[in-house]
Amino acid sequence: MGLPESQAKAQYRERRPRELKILPNESKAILFITEWSTALGQGHYRRALTVAKWVRDAGHATQLFCVSPDHTGTDSPADCVFLADKKELSDRIRNDNGPPPAAVVLAASRDYSFLIEILRAKAPATKVLALDHVADSRLVADVNLYPNGHFDPLRLPWPGYKGQVISGAEYLVLSDEILAKRENLSATNKRQGLLVSFGSTDPNHLTVRYLAALSQAAASEPIKVVIGPGFENVDEVKHIQAKHSTQISVHEDLTSLADLIPTARLGITALGISIYEMAYLGMPTIVISNYIEDGPDELGLARYDGILPMGHFSLVEPEALANQVKRWLEAPDQLARRARDCQAITDGRGRSRIVDLVLKLAGHGQNNC
Repeated sequence: MGLPESQAKAQYRERRPRELKILPNESKAILFITEWSTALGQGHYRRALTVAKWVRDAGHATQLFCVSPDHTGTDSPADCVFLADKKELSDRIRNDNGPPPAAVVLAASRDYSFLIEILRAKAPATKVLALDHVADSRLVADVNLYPNGHFDPLRLPWPGYKGQVISGAEYLVLSDEILAKRENLSATNKRQGLLVSFGSTDPNHLTVRYLAALSQAAASEPIKVVIGPGFENVDEVKHIQAKHSTQISVHEDLTSLADLIPTARLGITALGISIYEMAYLGMPTIVISNYIEDGPDELGLARYDGILPMGHFSLVEPEALANQVKRWLEAPDQLARRARDCQAITDGRGRSRIVDLVLKLAGHGQNNC
C-alpha cells in the first residue's frame, strides 16, 4: 500500500517547520550553466532554456553552456554551446578572453564550485544565482532559488552561508507553452481520461509497472502515455499499448506537455515540474516517487488538495494505484474541486519574479515582462 491521503496530509502538518552572439545593445551577456544527459534527464536544461528566453525577451543577451555527453543540440537556441564534460567547460571559461558575464545562472544537479572559482578569479564581483540546486556549489552562490511549493531548503546544511535563500510556488518556472494554455481551459467535467508521464527517463520503468492496471481502472477512459527521450523500455510500453490500442495512445518526441494536459482530467506522474504544469492547467495529479529520499518532498506536496503523493513505487502496488484512480474518477464533484485547488497553487508570474532576480544580480534593475 502507498501513503494514504489523510496520513500524508497529517504527516506534513506535523513536519511543517555554438559561438556567443551578443545583442547589439549589450556589452556583457548573462551566462547560464546547465547540463543534459539521458542519465540526469533534461529538467535542468529545459529550465535553463526557459529562463534564458525570458531574459532575452526582456532585452538582455544570454550565453548558455550545457555539459552534455550525449545530446546533439538540434533543438537548442543559437547561443547554446554543448560541451562533453566539466573539464571542457572549465577550459572554455578559463581561456575565454572576452568580457566577464554580467551574472551567472546555475541550473544543474552536480557540483560546479570549481567553475564559480574560475569565474571569480577572473572577475571577483561575479554574481551567481543557483536555480533549484542542492549540490555544494549552492554555498558559493549569491542567491539560491528553489522555485516550487514542496521543497524546504532548510533541510539542507548551510554552514557559514551569507547569501539569500528563496523558495515558493510563486517562482515556478512554467514554459510559455504551458502559460498560454491557461486562458482557454475546458472544465474538468469536459475532459476525458488519464495522462501518464514519468519524465524523460522513467528510471524505474513505472510506465510499464502501472499501465496495464491503469487501463483496467479507467476502462471507459482514454489514456495518453508520454515516452521520454531516455526511456529504455519503449518496446514494452508499446507492447502494452498494442493490447489496448483503442484506449491507450503513445506520444513520443515531445518537448512540452502543453497540448496533452488540457485534454485529460487526471495526471499520473513522478516528482518533477510536470506536477506543477498539470496543476496550473487544472489537472489533479497522483504522484509516485522514484527514490526513497523523495519522501520529504512528497510530504511537502501533501499540503495541496489536488495533488496526492502515494509514496515510493516499491510501496505502491499497481492495484493500489488503480483503486485510487477509480476513487477519484468516480467522484467528479470532488475532482473538480481538486482541479480548482491545483489552479490556485501559483499565479503563473514566476517569469517576472525570476527575471527580476537575475537582472538585479546583473545590475540591470527590474524588467517589464
